[in-house]
Amino acid sequence: MVLFSIATTSHRDVRWVTHDMGRYFPEQWARFREGVPAAERDRELVGAYYRLLHDPDPAVREKAARDWCRWEDTHVAVRSDHRPDPRYGDPRFRMAFARLVTHYWHHAAFLDDGALLRDAGRLAGTPGVLIRGRIDLSSFAGPQQ
Repeated sequence: MVLFSIATTSHRDVRWVTHDMGRYFPEQWARFREGVPAAERDRELVGAYYRLLHDPDPAVREKAARDWCRWEDTHVAVRSDHRPDPRYGDPRFRMAFARLVTHYWHHAAFLDDGALLRDAGRLAGTPGVLIRGRIDLSSFAGPQQ
């Protein structure tokens, strides 16, 4: 098993990526935050995007998918000369990706917080490696509270 760029989908991980990482990318995060209705900007952004991505209006859904994927592309960039990932240019991929991520993050992967780490021992004996770069901000949920 090979794992890379992972998050446990805990509430803390989701908050890290959708709120706290904004301190490293303030302009991009402000644009991401402004993509949701003003009344929801100080709440859980993943929930707001989840709702927007299921709006009956196709234009609302498309804008939400673009905004979500633009933020995704920002916080996974590891080079100063980063170019946008071309897969986000495909409207079908963009919508599927944004809906998939927000679905699982909005529902905390349907797991209790800490379940993945708590139950990791069940994988004992399974060969595996975790690949994490030294500047992989997305997979780091910040300092312990």
